[in-house]
Amino acid sequence: MATAASAWQLLPGCSSSPGSSRPNLLFILADAHRASTVGCYGDRFAITPHMDALATDGLRLTTAVSNTPLCRPYRASLMTGALGHHCGLVGNWSEHNQQDTLTEDFAMGTMPRGRQWTPDGLPTLGSTFAAAGYRCGYVGKWHLGRVDVDPGPLRMGFDDHWAVSSEPAHEYWDWSYFTGAGASVEGHDLFKPTVDTDLAIEFLDRADERPWCLMLSWAGPHQPFEPPARFRHFNHVQPAPNVPAGKRPNLAGYYGMIEAIDHELGRVLAALQQRGLAGNTIVVYTADHGTLLGSHGTGGKELPYDGSTRVPFIARWPGHIPGGTTLTAPVGTPDIMPSLTGLAGLQVPSVPDGLDLSALLLGGSEVRSEPAVYLANYVGNETKDKPAWRGLRSERHLFACTEQGPWLLYDLLDDPHELTNLVEAGDPLAAQLHARTLDTMSALGDTWLA
Repeated sequence: MATAASAWQLLPGCSSSPGSSRPNLLFILADAHRASTVGCYGDRFAITPHMDALATDGLRLTTAVSNTPLCRPYRASLMTGALGHHCGLVGNWSEHNQQDTLTEDFAMGTMPRGRQWTPDGLPTLGSTFAAAGYRCGYVGKWHLGRVDVDPGPLRMGFDDHWAVSSEPAHEYWDWSYFTGAGASVEGHDLFKPTVDTDLAIEFLDRADERPWCLMLSWAGPHQPFEPPARFRHFNHVQPAPNVPAGKRPNLAGYYGMIEAIDHELGRVLAALQQRGLAGNTIVVYTADHGTLLGSHGTGGKELPYDGSTRVPFIARWPGHIPGGTTLTAPVGTPDIMPSLTGLAGLQVPSVPDGLDLSALLLGGSEVRSEPAVYLANYVGNETKDKPAWRGLRSERHLFACTEQGPWLLYDLLDDPHELTNLVEAGDPLAAQLHARTLDTMSALGDTWLA
């Protein structure tokens, strides 16, 4: 068995710099973690003490949504502050989202450079922080193209520390990483999120006088739900009320993965504290999308339901973000990049769609001008009953339509489990929100052929 500590080639250690005037940023991204399965979001089964403590010390967004609940479009939108049709990535497959171009090379993250997604001149989260003098690193799942790239534009600013897992990213017990310049790390029988966390802590140990920005991207709790043995004790978890009778999702494995991820969160937060970095580090925990776990009779994501689109978003910055804050205003994926930039006191780059909501995160009253975020699943998968759709998500309502007309409308305040589709009930609000969605679609330059 190879471990991260034995395989990773460390550079000489440097002293940390807790006195730096600019804050550090630790952005932790989970995969397929729905907001409703966190203790501080009201789940009675979840064991998430570190996520809960992070929320107690900072803020929790109750209506953070993944505008396009799919891995690659989310990550491109996160990087650029742009919706999928503005940054050129609207599906999981190729740059132009043609499934017939999917190849073994692409699936393994080694496709030719001309066929991978690039931000096409848009500033990225990494390049913005790097230009401001930050040391920028990336650890874990990448899923934006080649993972074996040398330092340069394809890393989008994350040139100072590169430990990106090769595809498929969800092999939790047999793993490999590209670490730059052709170097690789491989191992077996060690839980990959643990390896990710080891490599992230090594990044902290290599700190110098510069502030730093680190993205730690865990592939869990995405299926297959294979947590370490000590987290396999959730056989008592009951399905949500919107799971049809007879549907038996693997809730024990999923909740075990969540507890395992929370354990890794505790490790990296402890490392910050032990190195004197916690006081001047912005910590964010969120996810790229949720997962349906049998809700509405299906699994996975790509649908507008709350279990697919709403994600946890927890942020802590001692002395700046008021502790115990709960914010209900809707926040979408494109808002994250400009908001983090503004939060760090950097010049916020011009982005196509995202808003700088840093004042809101710091306890102010500033909210988006529109009371809803725009949702889009650009590429339908009819064989899985997942059509192309567009929609709006406000604090209270979730609306979605297809090209044929209104499809779903739920009042999530009165009906949090989405048991009554108000489109089918003939609610006149559906027509109003349909018109608003089409107007928003037009204003954003989106079309059904995006």
